[in-house]
Amino acid sequence: MSSFLLCASHSPLNYCYARKPDRWEDIEQVYTELKTTVEDFQPELVFAFGSDHFNGFFLKLMPAFCIGSAAEATTDIGGFSGRLDVPESIAIDSVNFLRANGLDPAISYAMTLDHAFSQTLTRVLGGLNRYPTVPIFINCITEPYVPFKRTRLMGEAIGVFISKLKKRVLLLASGGMSHHPRRYYPKYSGGDDSVSAWQLWGGDRPPSFTREEWLQRLEDMHHEGAEMITRGE
Repeated sequence: MSSFLLCASHSPLNYCYARKPDRWEDIEQVYTELKTTVEDFQPELVFAFGSDHFNGFFLKLMPAFCIGSAAEATTDIGGFSGRLDVPESIAIDSVNFLRANGLDPAISYAMTLDHAFSQTLTRVLGGLNRYPTVPIFINCITEPYVPFKRTRLMGEAIGVFISKLKKRVLLLASGGMSHHPRRYYPKYSGGDDSVSAWQLWGGDRPPSFTREEWLQRLEDMHHEGAEMITRGE
């Protein structure tokens, strides 16, 4: 058994910038080098840690941690759509192991992921289903947040679990370059009624945005934000 930890930021602005960043080639080179590092390691299994931006997880039921035994990435700004190759038995075994060791992650048999996972999986691994991957969601977009201590304990327990697998395991983590982006994702009840309803229900009940309206809102706001960056605002 061997393991390798790799962390890489994600941002929708990688795909909607108003002006090419001065060091864009340097940024792209880093991703190329990370991808080469993964290919050299040749992981047999990936545990991917990431968040969500009210595209797969909503306030009607917001777990602190959730492990997917099956997962599909949805189209969103900066993201890539498609199914992940999730080894179901390993995902379920990891949940059972964690619950037997003082942690209580939720499990999803049909997890929806957004760019928090899909951008890094695509750019660093070379595709959503390039390697067998177990996704682990951590809530870091909305209160109440997961205490750092619990997140650390989760990581330690996953480390113990993978040490028993006798596989080459890549631990892949991705966080946003700028959080918490309240302009896009206000505190619950801190935005328009349509925004708050989306955060709660995900389009299931009025006055929520539809999914198309929510994604268009984010598209417009990110392009506006990209223009603000070029103006130094």
